[in-house]
Amino acid sequence: MSDEQRSVGAQLVRAREDAAMTTAQVSEATRLRRTIVEALERDDLRPSGGIAYARGHIKSIAAVLGVDPGPLLDALGAPSVAQTSPHPADGPRTETAPATLGDRFGESRAAAAAAERRGPNWTAVMAVALALVLGVGGYQLVRGASDSVNPPLAVPLPTASGTAPTAPVAPPPPDATPPTQSATPGRTGDAIAQAETVNVVLTVTGSPSWVMAETPKGTLFEGTLTTGERKTFKDRKKIKFIFGNAGGVSLRVNGIDIGSPGNAGQVVRTSFGPNDPDSSRA
Repeated sequence: MSDEQRSVGAQLVRAREDAAMTTAQVSEATRLRRTIVEALERDDLRPSGGIAYARGHIKSIAAVLGVDPGPLLDALGAPSVAQTSPHPADGPRTETAPATLGDRFGESRAAAAAAERRGPNWTAVMAVALALVLGVGGYQLVRGASDSVNPPLAVPLPTASGTAPTAPVAPPPPDATPPTQSATPGRTGDAIAQAETVNVVLTVTGSPSWVMAETPKGTLFEGTLTTGERKTFKDRKKIKFIFGNAGGVSLRVNGIDIGSPGNAGQVVRTSFGPNDPDSSRA
């Protein structure tokens, strides 16, 4: 049977045995849990968390074993071949009804996305509350300053003789400068203008990393970036990221350097909005 007809797990087992390595050695070299490596060799993507994470894991394993990840990734969308044993040398293979690996996790991924969309937008709630507090405080400061600068004048009353007494002279206004409104704490003018949209600059500073960037309108980018590559992503609402090698990338979010989102070889999923990184993300 050719490599194109083998399942992902069978090809991984064959490549690992050709490299004379154990699953423990592969786990140590890729910094992936041994249970994930062994599950991928059984065509089980559940420990990886879905097909998107499995693609990054397979690329890391292929790099350690010195094989081309292309046929392995192509096999993710092809019918898999079930085996009676996780290792080819243990016995003959028997085929079962074909099932696409991507179909196994499509429903769970869609359900997770729907649950995330239903979550409350705490960032918007906090922004409205802060605007109300600043508005009320500013009104009180302006009103208090106006009353102190322009006190009410006393109106003289006529006497019994018909002549009005001399009106008292109003005291001169105090030399006081009315308080001025300060800018929103924690942000400069450039940062406020920039916060109208999400602006993320991604630079690969370490080993190559697989990256996926999505917005509510669709996918902005999906692929592998090599060392030294830089990409800029923009959106008006929110950008979601998946990093196959979080320690190999560095991020600048809305003009602020936040460094790497994780460790080398770690798969990280995160997102950024217009107010990040100052506001908390749910």
